[in-house]
Amino acid sequence: MYEYKAKIIEVYDGDTFTFEVDLGFSITVKEKIRLAGINTPEVRGKSKLEGIVVRDYVRDIILGKEVTIQVFKKGKFGRYIAYVFFDASFMTNGEEGIPCNLTEHLLEKNYGVEFMSDRF
Repeated sequence: MYEYKAKIIEVYDGDTFTFEVDLGFSITVKEKIRLAGINTPEVRGKSKLEGIVVRDYVRDIILGKEVTIQVFKKGKFGRYIAYVFFDASFMTNGEEGIPCNLTEHLLEKNYGVEFMSDRF
């Protein structure tokens, strides 16, 4: 597992994001990453409306913000699998300096189901 600072530059849906990852020494890379441990509704198909609600919620919290990612491996679609941690102050009434695990947060809000087939 590797840990990086990263900025969210695109939220495709509730569990797929594009990050600008800080590798250190002023080196950054752009990577598409899948959120570990959860499966959220898709923004296409039967669950489109639910998918858009979750996507927009995630955008409101973390789009354009600096977060910490814990990266494990590449998944079957070539995206890195990672946990995302954000500062609680990004949410309304959140306390600054308290890290929040995005997977756990979305599961608590019933915005997805636990998904552990990534086997990291």
